[in-house]
Amino acid sequence: MVLMILGCSIANDASKNSGDFDSGSFVSDTADYLEDGVVAERGDLSEDVRWWKLSANLVLTNDEIELSLLRTLYTADMVLICEQTLTVEQVVQIASPFGGDELWFSTTLGEHNDIECPFSRTEGDLKFGMGPLISDLAVATEMVEWDEEIDQSLFSDVSPMGAYVLDDQEVSIIAYGLSYSMTTELESQWVHIRPIYSFLW
Repeated sequence: MVLMILGCSIANDASKNSGDFDSGSFVSDTADYLEDGVVAERGDLSEDVRWWKLSANLVLTNDEIELSLLRTLYTADMVLICEQTLTVEQVVQIASPFGGDELWFSTTLGEHNDIECPFSRTEGDLKFGMGPLISDLAVATEMVEWDEEIDQSLFSDVSPMGAYVLDDQEVSIIAYGLSYSMTTELESQWVHIRPIYSFLW
């Protein structure tokens, strides 16, 4: 049995609710398997990073995968601190924990070194992918923020799926956002993942 956990949203005050999700259970939670906050210096300003969100852009062509990851950091009150483009050392496609043909990936992240957003943490392997569009994600489709360089109209007829990550023990699947996938005329598959819920830093 796989435990489904919803990434924490400040809006729901990390309240816990139980319900049914297929053969497993679904719990609204703070995704507190991640470490607690850390304080870092930005010039003369000391910010307490409390939350982060993850966006991903992928292009799949034959056996090649191009991946870019953006991590957005926030204070406890969800005030934006800064954004980090993560260093991806390796990305491979893996089997979906849902047992279907959903796209899932395992990434090895490199050391982060950004003077404009100098907050760092111990980076482990990140496993994320697509899954069912559960109601807690479906109601937030209007909250998706698209990159300026992405033509949103290309995805106007694309039905979103859920975006998920696996915890470090690979026991819990955490629902945190929406994923959009389309195949171009050149037979490349584009996948764009946008966050709805945030994780503890």
